Amino acid sequence: MIVKSLYELFAQLSPLLRLMVIITIILAIVVAFLNIYLRILRGQLRQNEQNQLKFKSVYDELIIQYLLGESDPDTSNEEQKIIFNRLNGETTVKFKRVILVSTLIDLHRNITGDLLDKVRKLYDDLGLSHYALKKLKNWHWTTIIHGINELTEMQNREVSGEIDDFISHKRIEIQAAVQLYKANVFGFAGLTFLNDLKGKISEWQQIQLLESIRHSEGQMVPDITEWLHSNNSSVVSFALKLTEIYNLLDVKDSLILLLKHREIGIRIKATSVLAHLGIYECKDILKMCFDRREVIEQVAIVRTVTQFLDLDDLTFFKRLTTHGEFIIRKESIQALEKLERMVVARNRIPKKQAKPDQILQLE
Repeated sequence: MIVKSLYELFAQLSPLLRLMVIITIILAIVVAFLNIYLRILRGQLRQNEQNQLKFKSVYDELIIQYLLGESDPDTSNEEQKIIFNRLNGETTVKFKRVILVSTLIDLHRNITGDLLDKVRKLYDDLGLSHYALKKLKNWHWTTIIHGINELTEMQNREVSGEIDDFISHKRIEIQAAVQLYKANVFGFAGLTFLNDLKGKISEWQQIQLLESIRHSEGQMVPDITEWLHSNNSSVVSFALKLTEIYNLLDVKDSLILLLKHREIGIRIKATSVLAHLGIYECKDILKMCFDRREVIEQVAIVRTVTQFLDLDDLTFFKRLTTHGEFIIRKESIQALEKLERMVVARNRIPKKQAKPDQILQLE
């Protein structure tokens, strides 16, 4: 009866209103289904999160028992085999395998010493590197990066050949992942890709590479002259950072040549590195090219010359007191004040009364 009345009422409506009613009913049904779907999805996500925590806790305990059992002669080999077989069985289910890999990576990050090698060996023995390599054959670039990052975390050297195939990949993100793999796993020896690098290395990527090789303190820093002479300005920039961090005085000739580089950023950084290393020979070159440089570079030159200040710089700084840029005038006046104090100190201390070290400083 109610349905019949509603139908009669609907039939009396104009065509436009009928269409609006139909659309409203359809939208209401869609919203109801979406609401139900979201509730189900939220429940599944909550269940997955609980399962992840549960499995991670179990795997943590099993892996620690396995690792400690290798170090404990009283632990039976049979117990070791039981744990290994159980973990090996978990690798066949993708959901469990992802949690197991995540657990191993977390342990690898938080332990030191012999246990590190044992975690890596367990990772390989379980065949997990095989699954990581399968990701490298995936069509989607994010999956490839996940595979490379996983192998990087586990310091897997054996797969270097497979990862090298991606060094010139069209995706910059994949190239960056490969570069970090090389630096993390092989340290300075892994930076050979810089020799022929065509693409640019971003500032953030350079910072990550420096952080990666920081753990290679025991290695000798290679000869970076080739990188300082590279046609790739980002490679030159990275080499300058290495020079500054590791105080590579043996490349001073290459640094001085960079004062004539085509890019102003490289010239400024080279000026800064020369000042940091205390290479006095650069001062006259900087003074000669001062007038041909832009203001931002002139400021860097003034500060570097000030660091090597002596009485020969008096004329240079007097001329700059009328410079059009305030910061240069200010730095020049401060330099002249220092020079004045040097002259006063030189005239104030007679050589007969001065201490030997004071005489050496004045002369």
